[in-house]
Amino acid sequence: EIVDCMSGPRRCFHGLAHVLKLVSGASPVQALAALYHDVVYVQVDGGFPAAAADIAAMFYSPAGVPSGALLSCLREGSEDSELVSVVMDVFGVQAGEPLGPFTGLNELASSLLMVRRLGRHLPAKALVRLAVAVEATRPFRAAAPVKLSARLNSANISFGLGFDDKEVVQVTQEAVGLSNRDVGDFAHLDAALFLSGSWLLLPEGTPRLLAADARLGDWRHALGKMLTFISSLKPPTIFNAFEGSPPPQVVAELNCRAEANVVRARAYLRAKILGTALLEALLVR
Repeated sequence: EIVDCMSGPRRCFHGLAHVLKLVSGASPVQALAALYHDVVYVQVDGGFPAAAADIAAMFYSPAGVPSGALLSCLREGSEDSELVSVVMDVFGVQAGEPLGPFTGLNELASSLLMVRRLGRHLPAKALVRLAVAVEATRPFRAAAPVKLSARLNSANISFGLGFDDKEVVQVTQEAVGLSNRDVGDFAHLDAALFLSGSWLLLPEGTPRLLAADARLGDWRHALGKMLTFISSLKPPTIFNAFEGSPPPQVVAELNCRAEANVVRARAYLRAKILGTALLEALLVR
């Protein structure tokens, strides 16, 4: 099922190779969460994958929103089990709240699929740890670990999950570890490898590039979208820590490398956009 979800024709970066990279060297919880964290990726697949049809049925498109917006809300009554309610609390989501690809829809739906599939095999406490880890892979959010830990603690009290204070910290730290692994390419010492990985994101954001008749204008448009995204990033929010894990000096080094790579990526993308525009102008002549 994971293979089916992640083998779509537009999965150029967020595919099996990315997941297997995260699994290598991870803890058991991180590895299992990594396998599921991108199974739903609506903006890349054009909606929910067929294997997640039961999860898609838990959502509806809000009235008045264009279908291309990919906004969805959890249906009232989706809390068909206490575990679903716990996952919603961990994500800080309520039924009827509009969610999009960049506001947690993918990660929430992936978590719901994960706990449904693994619910018969793992105890509730383990499933919550996995859901926390998947939630943490929502990238580029300031103070995200602190807020996630607070939501876990609240759910722990509300549902009597049985985590003690030390475990809440450990679960959050493990989740932060996975989130840092997920964005690890930003800190790559080889800028060329970072850029080559980023290049794979282009057709995911602009599927027109995969067409046999893709034009230079399509590439220029895709490069412009990527430049806008890269320029919006604030490197201090790329890598995170919680309660000293990872150590402050490690996080500072990772974010320093990320900032350098982001600066390089901006320059590289601007050069590519300029080169593409020049080629377009020559072809017109």
